[in-house]
Amino acid sequence: KIEADTLKSFEVNDTFEPEVWDDDKLNPEVRSALLKIVNDFLIDLPFDLDVEDITLTGSLANYNWSKYSDVDLHILLDFTKVDDNIELVRQFFRNLQTNWNNKHDILMKGYEVEIYFQDSNEPHMSTGVYSIQNDDWVVKPTPEAVSIDYANVRKKAEDISDRITNIEQMLGDEEDNVVLDSIDRLRAKIRNMRKTGLEGAGQYSVENLAFKVLRRSEELGRLAKLKTKAYDELMSVR
Repeated sequence: KIEADTLKSFEVNDTFEPEVWDDDKLNPEVRSALLKIVNDFLIDLPFDLDVEDITLTGSLANYNWSKYSDVDLHILLDFTKVDDNIELVRQFFRNLQTNWNNKHDILMKGYEVEIYFQDSNEPHMSTGVYSIQNDDWVVKPTPEAVSIDYANVRKKAEDISDRITNIEQMLGDEEDNVVLDSIDRLRAKIRNMRKTGLEGAGQYSVENLAFKVLRRSEELGRLAKLKTKAYDELMSVR
């Protein structure tokens, strides 16, 4: 079920999150803690990395923060300096950040901290990027007048939610490989939906907001659990 509060969480605020920011500067206590988290993470790695910057991005570095926001810590480095096989490097760092994010439950002023590696050669499309390392804005956002098509966001999110429910009802009635195929096709549809929205109308597109509604209402988590359950059933020998 898509709650009204979830939809309203996309409204743009007049200020940055006051617990995280002192006007347009990152709260010194928050900045110090975030730097220590990243430094501790890097020290624990069995190799040295030439880090170019540590940044905060996402909704907490913008005016569209809400109770669903995360502290998105990005560690910037040149992937080509690690290895020529960029895809291998990207997957390696993705595994590192996933393991760390799954293991830790650190809250910063009530917001969950998540670490990401970012290739400095790739452009970051966010309208708000703050260098925690240099304590200054890389890209400073401005408040924007946003018109959100709430009706279509709800309609698109509820359609995907209904499809997830249909797949849930398939468990036990259909072959497990059929269920898995349905899940994979729906997940591909969701990914393409978001990609289309971001490449078109951007972060406030109906498609991207519908994706965020599904994530915030834990519908994507429900779909992931269904995939695990169907796979376990398929691989079990009775």
